[in-house]
Amino acid sequence: MFSIPFRIAGYIGRKKCNTTTFFAYAVYTLFCLSRYMPIRQICADYSVTVSSLGLIAYVLNDRWTLFIFMLCWFYLIGDGPFYDCTIQYVLLRSRRGQWATGVILFILLSAACFLFWAALLCILCTMPYVNFQPEWDNVIRSLTTVRALSQRYHAYFIFTPYIYRNYTVLQAFGWSLSLHYLLLVSFGVFVTLFNSLSRQQAGVLIAGMFLIMDMSAYQWFASDFYYFYSPLSLVTLNVLDLHSTTYRPTPSYSLRFFAAVIILIITLFLFLMHRRSIVAIKHSAI
Repeated sequence: MFSIPFRIAGYIGRKKCNTTTFFAYAVYTLFCLSRYMPIRQICADYSVTVSSLGLIAYVLNDRWTLFIFMLCWFYLIGDGPFYDCTIQYVLLRSRRGQWATGVILFILLSAACFLFWAALLCILCTMPYVNFQPEWDNVIRSLTTVRALSQRYHAYFIFTPYIYRNYTVLQAFGWSLSLHYLLLVSFGVFVTLFNSLSRQQAGVLIAGMFLIMDMSAYQWFASDFYYFYSPLSLVTLNVLDLHSTTYRPTPSYSLRFFAAVIILIITLFLFLMHRRSIVAIKHSAI
């Protein structure tokens, strides 16, 4: 009984192993290679190594990297709940609730794979000049304080001193991975739910518009109150207040926020699938 949702998730995964998935991964890979290779050059010129854990935390908290990261994720899950012309036959062999659970499992596993690839790229881009020590290194410290170093090597990635001054390497790494994973899952289930309600693949357009507005608001007129409801701000460590000394949200608040949103959307999606007939689902797939 419990194996059926996992088999459904595997079935969806096999269907998604196509050029669409390859294109999304390739776009993000090329972006990272063009943007973060200067860090490798700095390490080579000064014969030093960079902390892989610290670099992953900083890369995930870069606004433009996060923007491209989310656009590629939307491209991957834009057709959720992944109906096709065979959906009626699949539903005849499994319950609608099991199919919905399988869709959720696929989103959870896909988010983990995509985040793992994003973290792995940070290591690949700087090989062999990486170390795995849980402490901030001189490369990151220098890039946060010496602006001429970034300009000399054309390092477009902005290193903010707030992160290494307020977080340990393990804290920055752990919070970044956890919050970004929840961000991927929350947008993934949102797109899936919206597509199911509208019976069209319009969820990714709504999510993309929200992403652009959220990023614009953060850049130009965001207030401390706005940060409590901004998904992008709630995963950015230099926005969050680890020690609760300001009116900005804490990382713990971000965890509770995303958990509540994900649970709510999943509940609505499961309820919708339970209420919808197989005939209606079949027509949605056409």
